[in-house]
Amino acid sequence: MATNLKRIRGSDKYKYVTLYRTQEGVDRWCVHMFGNTGTYDTEREAAKQADIRLIRAGKQPVNILKRKEK
Repeated sequence: MATNLKRIRGSDKYKYVTLYRTQEGVDRWCVHMFGNTGTYDTEREAAKQADIRLIRAGKQPVNILKRKEK
């Protein structure tokens, strides 16, 4: 994967998710929070990873995952 990514746009549906394009013209979704978490093929995969990062940080998920009520 190329290291140079060009920002295309943020996600309309999910928080902390942004679309980038590689030098080869491949679109990849990235998560922007708590450092770099890699790139993903789909917007949904990136949103799920953003939620997992929030849960690990002790915060409530905001995209796809839901925390069970006690």
